[in-house]
Amino acid sequence: MKQIKSLHGILGLLYITLSIVFIVLAKLTPGVVDAFSIYWMFTFAALVLGIIILIHPNGITVATYISRIFTGSLFMVSGLIKSNDPLGFSYKLEEYFDERSLGTFFASFHEVALPLAIIISSAEVLLGLAVLVGGKAKITNWILLAMTLFFAWLTWYTASCNDAQQEALNAGISFNKLCVNDCGCFGDALKGSVGRSLTPWESFYKDITLLFFVLVLLLQNKKIKLNTLKDDLIILPISLILIFAFSGGLFHWNFPFYFTLVTVLIYAIIKLLPLINAYKEWLTAIVLGSVCLVFTIYCLKKLPIKDFRPYAVGKNILQQMKLPEGAQPDVYETLLTYKNTQTGEIKEFTQQSYPWDDSTWVWVSTNNKLIKQGDKATITDFTIIADDGNDYAEDYLSDTEPVFMLIVYNVSKTNKAAFEKINKLANDCNSEGKTFIALTASGYEEVEKLRHDTQAMYDFYTCDEITLKTIIRSNPGLLLLKEGTVLAKWNDANIPDYKTVKEKYLNNN
Repeated sequence: MKQIKSLHGILGLLYITLSIVFIVLAKLTPGVVDAFSIYWMFTFAALVLGIIILIHPNGITVATYISRIFTGSLFMVSGLIKSNDPLGFSYKLEEYFDERSLGTFFASFHEVALPLAIIISSAEVLLGLAVLVGGKAKITNWILLAMTLFFAWLTWYTASCNDAQQEALNAGISFNKLCVNDCGCFGDALKGSVGRSLTPWESFYKDITLLFFVLVLLLQNKKIKLNTLKDDLIILPISLILIFAFSGGLFHWNFPFYFTLVTVLIYAIIKLLPLINAYKEWLTAIVLGSVCLVFTIYCLKKLPIKDFRPYAVGKNILQQMKLPEGAQPDVYETLLTYKNTQTGEIKEFTQQSYPWDDSTWVWVSTNNKLIKQGDKATITDFTIIADDGNDYAEDYLSDTEPVFMLIVYNVSKTNKAAFEKINKLANDCNSEGKTFIALTASGYEEVEKLRHDTQAMYDFYTCDEITLKTIIRSNPGLLLLKEGTVLAKWNDANIPDYKTVKEKYLNNN
């Protein structure tokens, strides 16, 4: 009874009550349950945490350990995935910062999307580490709550926008808002492992799951201190195992495990220093924060150390543009809209149930509604459009000879200084009879100005800007292809000379 009357007891009761509500809601409205079953994940999280808090003699302590392990591990993996590709994360932020998406206030952040991406991704990793080692709990937990609530709102907004857009499409009316198709949570990492990213509703459910754990941490703000030896022995080994299983098993990328292991060792060394705990906490934060920031900037200046996208080295673009055998098409249902001439009621009917024999109902419109999304090719928007309007993608992707492909998604934002090396490489390719082309999303006049300014003598073709941003995180960036397979990629700071490429990639081709 004492536990129930306490603050954490009330939280436990609330969690159990909410889990029951979620179970009933799923039974009454099966559509709320997502394909990844994240809905059941947060229902289970609320139920288990509530039971542990109320029944176990040290329930709140056990729940706190569980919450620290889960939250810290999740932030580590999520943050490192973003830090691995800060430019890609900034592209997602730019989508949100479009005035048609979140409005005028957020549009003011559009020009600082990249610095924000670096700060947020590095902060996620640092927060994950802080939760695991118990550093600066009050600051950490309040920031966690603020971030979780903000991203929960953002994913809810995104999901609602997409639903409204689909309803408008089905009704055949215009829709002026710009909706973000996915929130970018784990982004291309999930696409590369399970074939798709989380839907906005799934991302919202993920944030609700996280919120249950964060509230436990917030409740224990005053009791969470820099880890004792006992805390370290409980939290850190389990977290490392969880991170290894999560990143290696789901994303096939073990780097987060090794990164966490190294940072844990740094933390252990700092703990041995003859300093008071307050100094140790700040020193740990500064050192580990610097490590996170250096890693993020390294990936920005180079290329992501792990490429989850369908244009990664070793992947075949042409094959991914085709549907596999036995692929399922989209399933649509035809809906007929009728108006009752007596009551003015407007109602939708299926082809099997429309009131064909009732003269009081007058047909208004016919719409096809998507009932079930069919299979899609992994790559659907890669083109190589020439000035004549023809698409030469298949010609270049099926070429048995190597093809050098320069990506300049926006010529006004490209690094012109890189074109000295690029042009020399292109000239050497031409001398050796190798194909060298460029792809851009910019218009003819902008391209001609760039060619004049940089003396670029090779052909420019057109492709969608988002596709070009996806292909390589550099502007410009360079690909080497053969029969549609990506042999190598270089960013603007590492354009190679022809001799190096020939020795490494072309001697056997």
